[in-house]
Amino acid sequence: MTSGVEDTTANEQSSGSGFVPENEVQSEAGQPTREKKRATPAQEGRGLFAFDLKFWILVCALCVLYISMRNYYDKLWRQEQELEEEVKNLRSESITLNAKLMRTSKESEVAKLVEERQLELQESRRPPIRIKYYER
Repeated sequence: MTSGVEDTTANEQSSGSGFVPENEVQSEAGQPTREKKRATPAQEGRGLFAFDLKFWILVCALCVLYISMRNYYDKLWRQEQELEEEVKNLRSESITLNAKLMRTSKESEVAKLVEERQLELQESRRPPIRIKYYER
């Protein structure tokens, strides 16, 4: 048993005067054939945006990542240069202070400072005495 809908479509196809879908064309023999749709340039891979949208999002994300990493590297490089300059300045200051301290800690310099400040200290004329300690 067939339904009435199937019978009408079969009659329309055989008579040739019925409904024909868009992508079907009747050939010279009277039988319907499918017409090939032409691909758009994007589908053929010739257009600028022929690739998938996900690919372009990935490319844009990688570009943003590259730019941000470059800026971060430049910032770190500037900080490194500033710190190297500071280390150089601190090293020279340390050498200067060390030399000044070595000069002022000499015995003759200490005696001059005691006289200038009028402290009532005198230089000992006796050599130091060693204290001997014996363990029991």
